[in-house]
Amino acid sequence: MSASDLQESGRRLLGSGDGFKPLAPAARIGARPGEVATGRPSSAANAAPGSLIETDYAERLYWSAVQIQSTDGLLVLEVEPIREVKCEGDRVMSFKQPA
Repeated sequence: MSASDLQESGRRLLGSGDGFKPLAPAARIGARPGEVATGRPSSAANAAPGSLIETDYAERLYWSAVQIQSTDGLLVLEVEPIREVKCEGDRVMSFKQPA
């Protein structure tokens, strides 16, 4: 491809765009009308007892350290995944060991 061919291609690309018609403006759409909610509020009878507030982070249990490598192999992170967290009301959240 010569320089003149490249210049001609640039002129065609940046030119007036012969053969293309401008798009018509989109039709205006008004606000969405109000609706009636169909959900029901949850009652205290359906709620789980206790809360998920952690009592003390020092009581966490961890799995053994795992190395996570980035896809390009340049970055390696060593983390200890959380095994158990103790919450208020003697509730314990347990997590599976990562694969």
